[in-house]
Amino acid sequence: MEHKTVGFAVCGSFCTHHRAMEALEAVKARYDHVIPIVSEVVADTDTRFGTAHDLMREMERICDHRVIATQKEAEPIGPKGLLDLLIIAPCTGSTLGKLACGIADTTVTLAAKAHLRNCRPILLAPSTNDGLAASARNLGQLMARKYIYLVPFRQDDPEEKPASLVADFSLVADAAQAALEGRQLQPVLLGRCELFVEGQELRCIAGHLGGYHQWEHSLKALVGRDVWLDTSSCTPFIQPDLLKAILRKHPQDRILFGSDYPLYDPGDAMMHLQEKAELGDADLDRYCSNAEALFA
Repeated sequence: MEHKTVGFAVCGSFCTHHRAMEALEAVKARYDHVIPIVSEVVADTDTRFGTAHDLMREMERICDHRVIATQKEAEPIGPKGLLDLLIIAPCTGSTLGKLACGIADTTVTLAAKAHLRNCRPILLAPSTNDGLAASARNLGQLMARKYIYLVPFRQDDPEEKPASLVADFSLVADAAQAALEGRQLQPVLLGRCELFVEGQELRCIAGHLGGYHQWEHSLKALVGRDVWLDTSSCTPFIQPDLLKAILRKHPQDRILFGSDYPLYDPGDAMMHLQEKAELGDADLDRYCSNAEALFA
């Protein structure tokens, strides 16, 4: 573990917050002191993806540090030289625009301005529906600036959202190390994420039935393919008809029961899955035992 102090700021791309928390875990495993920061929107907004309170408590649990949630708390980052690196993940289109224009009217943008006065690196993980539209100019300006680095990103849904860009959050920790060394992790522009490689025998498990809160896309892109789907963190949120459609259309030996323990109790998750999908005992038993065959 390196003796660095890293700020980890979260903006309001709520659908990526679960990936941001995974990235935060990876960063905390690498650096001994991580300070969580949130924008006012994140601090005050409950969504279908979770509550503001739960998110901030999770960040504090991971970092063992109180969340910075106000501009007053963020301002000393500059004068006191608190951080070696500031990560903004996700970095929304609004935050990209403000950073490009030098506007510091939120907790996160003020933290960035304060940190930059010390000529130290900032790492941005873009997540915006207009990355190749209104935000493209701002992104280009920031890429050309000193001390600004990017988590490699890609179009996340070229067919349905052709202007949308999302960083690969699994690369945040590696991109952070590169930024601390004064270099951009390459390639910064990623191609489409391919699960299936011709001529290679791959066994892929797609968590959360193929994508947390992305189940309609999963139904179109993954269901029926040679990939395993697990049921973790789905039943509290997915609509019953959509859940039944995925389970009905996917190969039955490619469905794995999952609970996301310790977030959810396995017994409760099993009961909720059976009730919401209207499964018989035999179907539930099959889903619970498919992993044994997969890993045999």
